Amino acid sequence: MGLTHPHAMPGRRRAVSVALAAAVLAAVPVWLAARRGGRASADDTATITAGYRIAGSDGSAQPSGGAAGPGAPGPGAWGPGAPGGGAAGLGAASGPGNGPGPAARNIEPTPQGGGSLEASPPSGPPVSPVASVAATQSDPARRGFVTRVGTGFQLDGWPYRFDGMNIYDVNSNGGCISATDPRQDLDQIGTGQEMFRAYFFQSWATTPTGQRDWTAMDRTVAAAAAHGERVVAVLANEWAYCDGPQKFLGWWQSGYRTTVSPGEATTYRQWVSDVVSRYADNPAIGIWDLVNEGEGRAFDGICAEAAATAALSAFSNDVGSLVHSIDRQHVVTLGTVSGQCGSNEGDYATIYSSAGSDLCDYHNYGAPTVPMGNSDPYNGLQVSIDRCHADGKPLAVLETGIHYTQLSPPTTANRADLFAQKFAAQFSAGVVGELLWDYSPNPQVRWDYEIGPNDPALGVLSRF
Repeated sequence: MGLTHPHAMPGRRRAVSVALAAAVLAAVPVWLAARRGGRASADDTATITAGYRIAGSDGSAQPSGGAAGPGAPGPGAWGPGAPGGGAAGLGAASGPGNGPGPAARNIEPTPQGGGSLEASPPSGPPVSPVASVAATQSDPARRGFVTRVGTGFQLDGWPYRFDGMNIYDVNSNGGCISATDPRQDLDQIGTGQEMFRAYFFQSWATTPTGQRDWTAMDRTVAAAAAHGERVVAVLANEWAYCDGPQKFLGWWQSGYRTTVSPGEATTYRQWVSDVVSRYADNPAIGIWDLVNEGEGRAFDGICAEAAATAALSAFSNDVGSLVHSIDRQHVVTLGTVSGQCGSNEGDYATIYSSAGSDLCDYHNYGAPTVPMGNSDPYNGLQVSIDRCHADGKPLAVLETGIHYTQLSPPTTANRADLFAQKFAAQFSAGVVGELLWDYSPNPQVRWDYEIGPNDPALGVLSRF
């Protein structure tokens, strides 16, 4: 990730300014290395002098449409889901699958608006890059917490944006998919990543006898800290993949408080309390993601939009406020994306106006050659950014994926170029984060979303 996006002066003033500029340019790669976890990128200086910025990026948004095709096997149903095509519904920004389709100053977090976590803007200029490095060199992960300031993020008083990977299976207990080694994964991904997203499902921290086993999750959080990175921790899944049955309207209305699914020890609400309490003071957590792609569809598949919107909003108010009452230092997202049952069109703004959510989530699939991806005027990316900003909150694309075998030419290099175009346009449009779907240490062509070691897409992470 690069730095936050002259006029001639006579005589000695110009000489002094040039010298000062040279000193700043010399210091900033070191500061950037601290932001990346203490490891400088080989092209940090080139990135800086080319004009990359923390907030904003080169590239323009070019809206266009696009529909997703059938999904490869994998988790989720809104994005890459179980095998099968997605049935279009509600004009959604559909992804493939079988669900409904289309620097060292810490900010003191202050709950606002009934519990929403937002930091007050720092007074005065940010501390110098050199001072930031000196204060963080010994432990790059202890650099404070990511906080929301209006429609943006800050980290230690500096504007902040992030990119990285989804490594959804890293905490698996082996019941539905094999786990990977987070230390190996992060080593292979390299230094360009600031955050990664992983499933923190209750069943993956519960033994067959109903006891808590935090081994896998502790290992993942420790690996993130050791690499100077942060985790988007997804606490449940809407879909019947590795996290019990699908969550229908009744679950959103009350079941999350009362039901205990097979393989779990407590209700969902108690699980949230347990996991948030365990990691509340750990800056290696970046974002709490309450439910992946949550929606309020009835058991028979019918969507009563108004009832679903009311249920999602009440859920966000309750569970988001629970998180904020335990943990005043991390941001929270509901995890629902635009165009689902309960988040269609303007209802997306309604559910994210909840004080329980600090961040809007968006999953961007389809239209691989269009920089902004889905440009549906009802649920596309740009209109979702506009709605989220109208709520006074940032938006992050926490899943974005491309089937590379469907491209022309069908190469991972071509996919990497398209990801770079998307990052440039979407960061420029106001997105605060981009996470690619998905990392695998052993990618397979038949699951062609997967990004493995030495994939050209990993180089894109170092450029933004």
